[in-house]
Amino acid sequence: MKEKKNPEISVIIPVYQSVLYLETLFESLKNQTFRNFEVIVVDDGSDDGSEILCDRWSSEDSRFITIHKPNGGVSSARNTGIENAVSEYICFIDSDDWIDENYLQTFMEYSGEYDLMVSGFCRENDSETVKYLPDEDQLFFDKRFAGKIEKLCNMHLLFGPCMKLYKREIIMKHNIRFQKGISYGEDLLYNLDYFQYTEKIKVLPFASYHYRETIGSLSLKFRKNAFENEYLQWKNIKNLFFKKEMLKEMHVYLNERLFWCACDNISNYSDLKKELNVYERFRHLKKILGCKDLRLKDNDIHSYPVAGWLKKSIIKPYPVFLWFMMEIKNI
Repeated sequence: MKEKKNPEISVIIPVYQSVLYLETLFESLKNQTFRNFEVIVVDDGSDDGSEILCDRWSSEDSRFITIHKPNGGVSSARNTGIENAVSEYICFIDSDDWIDENYLQTFMEYSGEYDLMVSGFCRENDSETVKYLPDEDQLFFDKRFAGKIEKLCNMHLLFGPCMKLYKREIIMKHNIRFQKGISYGEDLLYNLDYFQYTEKIKVLPFASYHYRETIGSLSLKFRKNAFENEYLQWKNIKNLFFKKEMLKEMHVYLNERLFWCACDNISNYSDLKKELNVYERFRHLKKILGCKDLRLKDNDIHSYPVAGWLKKSIIKPYPVFLWFMMEIKNI
């Protein structure tokens, strides 16, 4: 009897209440030009019909494996997929997204010598499609390539789990898993762990992954503790660059990222008024401006396209002035 060949890629899909989108995603996987893969669908306690749809696809296509588990969050679901994967490579796809037919094939054309492969993507919403398309490149995670790594960061291509092909051997050897109990930023922390053991990276100039930007998306929701969470992520990124001896080269990127984290959370003030009273809103702004790493100089941010009074409030800092201006603007 001929021995069955293991699949070369394990596609891991965490599913929760995604019945509206799963058919599109599963069809896009069925139509892949590359055929030797498995799809590990982890149903994380759905009760909207997703669980039935997953089972149907598993019964009709032997490459689809459905695992049902009690609801534990996206990190728990992805970890379950990792622990059941058998392939040499792992990739992640979110349940409301989809891929073009050449997605897996293009990755596999370059597999073998790289620890990580990264592609572009298309951001999809009801009104437009925005393509994030990188230049083809190969690089190492060290200071010689700091400029290229910064460019990938600014294109939102480095810190999410999707649009990538990982080596399962690295994941298993170093016990890399998504952190449970974190509802936002768990994917960034996962990649930071993986990057510790990453040397050679291949960047591919194609955008065959379609990221669906939905109203209920966690990344679009207002969160009261968003700045604290984003600041923690920022410190983890800084620590990675420190370990890779890239801190000096990535100084400008780190300053800019933290500045825009602060600005984004300040600009959510109208949502803040729905959640907090006037004194709590002041304390919220004061906490942001009190961030010890947010001590930027005027020449660090003079070219940033934001109002001068906002820059001044952050640089000094002036929490009372900022609070007064935001209250006036949001009457």
